[in-house]
Amino acid sequence: MDDEPWIVHTTAAPVGLKQACAACGHVLQDNTAHAEGRVAVPEGQSAEMTWWPVGERIAQLGICTLVLPDRPLDPDERLCAGAN
Repeated sequence: MDDEPWIVHTTAAPVGLKQACAACGHVLQDNTAHAEGRVAVPEGQSAEMTWWPVGERIAQLGICTLVLPDRPLDPDERLCAGAN
């Protein structure tokens, strides 16, 4: 996995319980389990569903997700297939 690049997506507005990449449609956030009451929330934390801000650049590698600042991509970051 060391040679795999971070894939960079751009968030679209949520549709239903999901939020996807504006360019390729990859699901970035799925609140289905939350809406069905299947998500445990630690005491003192908000139980509200969350969404990425629209237009945010989100980098993913495996199960890791990062919000990227507005800057040129690093050598180990690639735009998603829909953005190319």
